[in-house]
Amino acid sequence: MDLGNEKAMYNIGFSYMGGECATQEDAEAMKWLSKAADRGYADAMPAIGNMIVLGRGAKRDFAEAVRWFRKGAGLGNAGAQFSLGLMTELGTGTKKRHERGHQMVPQVRRPGVSERDRQA
Repeated sequence: MDLGNEKAMYNIGFSYMGGECATQEDAEAMKWLSKAADRGYADAMPAIGNMIVLGRGAKRDFAEAVRWFRKGAGLGNAGAQFSLGLMTELGTGTKKRHERGHQMVPQVRRPGVSERDRQA
C-alpha cells in the first residue's frame, strides 16, 4: 500500500527497523525508508545511512552511507549532520578532514556544551 504519505512510510520503515509493532525485517525497513527518502523526507535519510553503516538491509558501504547522510544534512536534519560530521572527522567513507568534520557536528549534539552556549 502506497498512499504517498512520507511520514507514514518512514514510520513503517522505522517500525520494521527496530522490531516495534512488527518483526525486525531489514529489507522491509529499507524499502519503506527508501520510499520516504525518495520523496524528500529528511528523517529517513540518516536512518538509511545508519542501516548501511551496519550492513542491515543493504551491503555495508561507508561511501554510500555518507551520500545518504549528506542528503539529509542538506535538508537540515540534525542526525544526518551529526553522522556526516563524524564520518568526515574520522575519514570513514569520505576524505578525512578533522576540522571540517568537527564544524559539521551540530552544537546541540556535542557533549559538554552548556544549554546557554547552545542557544547563543
